[in-house]
Amino acid sequence: MEFDDGLPAGNKSHSKDPPWSFWRSRRPDSKPVRSSPKASGPTDEQLIVGIKAKNPEAFQVLYDRYALAVRNVARFVLRDEGEAKDVRQECFLQIYQKPETFDPSRRSAKTWVSFLAWNIALRRRDYLASRKFYSAVSLGSRKHSLFADVDLEAELLLEERRDLLEDALQQLAPAQRRTLMLAYFENMDLQEISETLNLSHANVRHHYYRGLQRLKDMLAETRPAPEENQIGNIVEAPDGEVRDVPFKRTGKNPLTYLEKVEIDALLSAPNPGTKQGQKDHGLLLFLYNSGARVKEAAAVKISDLEGDHRRGGAVRLCGKGAEIRLCPLWPRTMAALAPLIAGRPPNSLVFLNRYGASMSRFGIHALVEKYAKQASQRLPSLAEKRVSPHVIRRTTAAHLLRAGVDINTIGAWLDHVSVDTTNVYAEVDLERKAKALAACDTGRKSPQKKSWRTNPRVTEFLRSL
Repeated sequence: MEFDDGLPAGNKSHSKDPPWSFWRSRRPDSKPVRSSPKASGPTDEQLIVGIKAKNPEAFQVLYDRYALAVRNVARFVLRDEGEAKDVRQECFLQIYQKPETFDPSRRSAKTWVSFLAWNIALRRRDYLASRKFYSAVSLGSRKHSLFADVDLEAELLLEERRDLLEDALQQLAPAQRRTLMLAYFENMDLQEISETLNLSHANVRHHYYRGLQRLKDMLAETRPAPEENQIGNIVEAPDGEVRDVPFKRTGKNPLTYLEKVEIDALLSAPNPGTKQGQKDHGLLLFLYNSGARVKEAAAVKISDLEGDHRRGGAVRLCGKGAEIRLCPLWPRTMAALAPLIAGRPPNSLVFLNRYGASMSRFGIHALVEKYAKQASQRLPSLAEKRVSPHVIRRTTAAHLLRAGVDINTIGAWLDHVSVDTTNVYAEVDLERKAKALAACDTGRKSPQKKSWRTNPRVTEFLRSL
């Protein structure tokens, strides 16, 4: 008698075909099609709902997704290809007949199917052992049993947690994903990431913390039941807090903004003698005047502008959270925008590229960098700064603050969510710091106070009372 890893070839049981007709007609060779559960289409939970409604198409899709995985689990336990196919058939028969046993609050559909196959395979192995179909060596020796050396339940849970973490990382913005992977897989600090990605330190820091926050939120939404709430050692608490991901301590660089002479050099960089130079000058002046975000500037329509070049005007900007705000515009800004919008319909965008299409935020960013490079040839201090549309926005805030505008007004002007964001500009303005320092200079003689008693107009007024 020949044995195959402890199972005699002549004593293999084979279950009957299931009652649905399409099983054999669609899979005559009994070889399942490898299909990823993450492919486009209905989710596993939606398929199980369809199976409850006795929808054969839903069952077919679920079978295509997990038939190979179920067979591998059964083969892992039973060490026999024929028995593994029988377990696969019995597993999907039970899924088709009793889909209501799936509880989405306890585990995902993938884990449920794997556990179901695992339990059926264990029962089948115990049955074969009781019928002496396993030899004593293959059943009692741990080195002959892969299952004895591996906690299959832990392996399945770990695989699911890895999938959840991988899905969450794929949903992050590319810049956030690259930053987190360099920080935690390449063990780089923020300065090294900044040099690797050719981004400013502030941008890298923004991508780092925003990426961690989004990762925390997404993992909290996909968190399983409390007894399974460890996803790759990232989510560990019932409240979904990010664990074991320490924030790296790095130095904070001061915010970059342009001085008045630098912004003037940037605004004068486009050639006013050409039509394209007039367009670019109007865009740069609009960014400085309004302090708009680059996305807001790209979305401005002609109907959002009010006023004229004589009295000035205003622009309606749609900020974060679809909040609308009005920002005043100088008369010279309206004059610069007038040739750009002349003879065009109100619903068209104000800023267009050289091909007449709408400008993207990347196009605006490239335009600003182009003229900053040109202006740096005349003003070397610009070469030391990384000028971008957001730097122009910071420049607007710093210059408004320097002109004595109230901090709350600046926050409303720039659509800051918190006044703490606006207070940052008060910390970086060197001119204001110099004035404050001069006011408390101990080496300068304080002006002598005049007494009201020596003022004849005051004494005359008091006598007349």
